[in-house]
Amino acid sequence: MSRYCSLCGRSFCSAQALEQHQRYKVHSYVCDCGKTLYSQTAFEQHTSSRVHAERTFECPLCEQKFKQPSAIAHHVESGICPRAAPVTRQQVTAAVHALKIVPQISIQHRIEGPTSGVPNDSIFIPSTLYTATELAWSPFSRAYECYLCPRKFRSLDSLNQHLNSAAHDRHEFRCPKKKCGRTFKLISAFIQHIESEACGLARFKQIERHTKALTDRFTRLLTM
Repeated sequence: MSRYCSLCGRSFCSAQALEQHQRYKVHSYVCDCGKTLYSQTAFEQHTSSRVHAERTFECPLCEQKFKQPSAIAHHVESGICPRAAPVTRQQVTAAVHALKIVPQISIQHRIEGPTSGVPNDSIFIPSTLYTATELAWSPFSRAYECYLCPRKFRSLDSLNQHLNSAAHDRHEFRCPKKKCGRTFKLISAFIQHIESEACGLARFKQIERHTKALTDRFTRLLTM
């Protein structure tokens, strides 16, 4: 049975031969976003993916819109949200833990952080702020060295950004699917994992519904 390329009209004796013809980038498809694809299937998958989804997810604090639920969580965690300031990623993590989500996604730690003088139901726990000084400069490596890991930086500002990023945070969340069990430092990373459907824990529509309920609940905690 002959197979025809719809773009150039050439015929092939098998589907494999046609696929090979397309794989060699004989024809290209350029998306409006500028990305070039080399098969009709790849082009259709790209244009129908969430890359080109509309911004339908609204931040419950500032009403800015996003394409994916994980982007809202990252928006708040990173301190970009103007209405969430000065909420930190540690406070967002504490708010999610306080929800006691079922199935359990929170990782239980034997030793918790400093919470002296802070009510048990409060999410506004103190955050550790690291500040490196010029003493972090190493004349041997000619760079500023992180005292928590082997990484080196050309500037003191870059080192301090690293120290106050999530690089040295604990893993706080675990995928509840037994065959997966991946762990994450940030709730945005955990939601992104679920969005990818890599472990099949939930479909995207379910993620939309659960994430909205989650953001609504922890937003109330953040604004109390």
